[in-house]
Amino acid sequence: MRTLEAQTNGAPLNLVVREQNGTQRSVTVKPNYDKTQRTYVIGVVPSPSPGEALVSALAYPWLTIKDIGTGIWQLVTGQVPGGLGGPNGVTGPIGISVATYSAAEQGVDSYLEILALLSVALGVTNLLPLPALDGARIAVVLIEAVRRRPLNRDREMAVQRYGLVALMALIVVIGYLDVSRLVNHQFPGSP
Repeated sequence: MRTLEAQTNGAPLNLVVREQNGTQRSVTVKPNYDKTQRTYVIGVVPSPSPGEALVSALAYPWLTIKDIGTGIWQLVTGQVPGGLGGPNGVTGPIGISVATYSAAEQGVDSYLEILALLSVALGVTNLLPLPALDGARIAVVLIEAVRRRPLNRDREMAVQRYGLVALMALIVVIGYLDVSRLVNHQFPGSP
């Protein structure tokens, strides 16, 4: 099907469809150009088997974590055009809402895909050992288990407070970057 769709260059396709009751009918379908795939498609995709779906579901979080790590590495090493503040740089709730809206316009599959991506990204971010996140609390518990005695609670709370202030400051900076991208129409796929 993919080869046939690509060969049309947008010309209508004449297909013979077999119904579940065994009857056949002819239909003409005009392919649409899909910008993400850079080819003409008619919107027909094969359904995975239950086994393939299970394997994909189990592999998806790990592949997504790998992709997130690669993206962060590319940002830090300057491989992303525009850097941290550019159109493809870090984004916060405003940028996420723009991307989610754009995905919802493309259809249910794109919308569900971005929801799954956001779910994994949020889970990974929350597990980072940064003050004010759950990962920091996990790190404290592990340190206390290794030391076999508790840390100074006053110092721990001070670190948590300063970490929360730093996290809020980061959210404000990223929010500013998102608003400036929105005003300047720099989000990928934005009008």
